[in-house]
Parts: sequence; structure tokens; C-alpha cells
Amino acid sequence: MLREIALRTVWAMLAECAPDHTVEEKLHHYWVRYNGKTYRSLPLGRRGARRPMVQAFHIRKMVTHLAIDRNCADRYLS
Repeated sequence: MLREIALRTVWAMLAECAPDHTVEEKLHHYWVRYNGKTYRSLPLGRRGARRPMVQAFHIRKMVTHLAIDRNCADRYLS
């Protein structure tokens, strides 16, 4: 089973580790912009869920793609 992380944890991680990021909600994904790059594959989570969850590998890919400090991100993702 794949590990899942609450979207609110992802938003808290981005607020601390990528302070000047922007997030744009699209039809099926969020677009996260930071450091002059855009990560277009962050899922919205299950529709209607009170606490939407995202699979951890999406977050790891986003951290790597956007060059977010890995030590900072690991505090939220571990």
C-alpha cells in the first residue's frame, strides 16, 4: 500500500520550505510554481473528502522538481 499524506500537511510544508510559491487549482491537479519552475502533477485528492490525501511519491517528485530544500521537506513528510 502506498503511503498518503494530507494536503494540509503539504500546504504547511510549502509555506515554510518554499515561502514564495504559488498554487493554481486546475480541473484534476494543482499547479505549484516555485523557483521559476512549475510542477503540474499534484493531484487534488479524492473529491468530497474532508481531509484530501495525496500519495507520498507525488510530494517527493514535486520537492525534487522544484528544488525545495530536502531537509526542510523531510520534517513534514516523515
